[in-house]
Amino acid sequence: MKKIGLLPRIVIAIVMGILIGNVLPEGWVRVFVTFNYVFSQFLGFLIPLIIIGLVTPAIADIGKAVCSHGDRHLGHPMSGQDNSPELLA
Repeated sequence: MKKIGLLPRIVIAIVMGILIGNVLPEGWVRVFVTFNYVFSQFLGFLIPLIIIGLVTPAIADIGKAVCSHGDRHLGHPMSGQDNSPELLA
């Protein structure tokens, strides 16, 4: 059996939602609208937390990588110092 891609599945779901929404009684439609609202609010709350949870460790890893170079530190770019090994020899 051939798999259906994501975009065709989304289009099918939208069409089915429109058709079923026109057939179901208003009470059932309100249940689905309420679920849609609650799920949307939950995702709106959760997505920034996920982003912070993924970005914070990445920034910390960058800091560890910079600190682990030890003697190869070139100084702050705005300080005018260049502590590269070629100039110190």
